[in-house]
Amino acid sequence: MKAMVLARRYLQEDGIDVIFYPEFVDLDFDGRLVTAIKIIVEQR
Repeated sequence: MKAMVLARRYLQEDGIDVIFYPEFVDLDFDGRLVTAIKIIVEQR
């Protein structure tokens, strides 16, 4: 989280605005289903 905040601040200095949002994904590990969080990064 801290890295995303710092990266956003750094990019804003160059006039680039990005947003981050979480998304749940299901992954299959050797037949076992687990839920993970994927962070989506998009430029505004």
